[in-house]
Amino acid sequence: MLKNAEADTKRAHFNFKCNMLQTACSCRKKMAVIECEKTGENIMDRFAELTPVFFKKAVVFPGSLGKFRYRFQHNGKMNDGTIKMWVYEDICFEKAQNVDQAEFPWTKEGAAELRAWLNQKYEERMM
Repeated sequence: MLKNAEADTKRAHFNFKCNMLQTACSCRKKMAVIECEKTGENIMDRFAELTPVFFKKAVVFPGSLGKFRYRFQHNGKMNDGTIKMWVYEDICFEKAQNVDQAEFPWTKEGAAELRAWLNQKYEERMM
């Protein structure tokens, strides 16, 4: 029975129109590999779950990926509002001194820009 589950996990690749492959690892954390349109290179999207609908979960939402901390706050409504993002050090947000922030439209395109920005900040801070 376990071998079948492992085989299913290995086969759990789905093609999307945007050249994204999405898989679930054993902890069921969604990860995506995006094919760069310019170079054809595969890029890891660690924040694939951050879609416009995801941001409806809360007005302010803190998150982390290991020691990488981020926080968002949405203003307005989906397709007509903005999402403000902060990336900060491994400490509570209120005490963080090394904080980067950016603001994005609360749209599908804005969410893609936001994920690209978060991936870039992750690379800068964690690699």
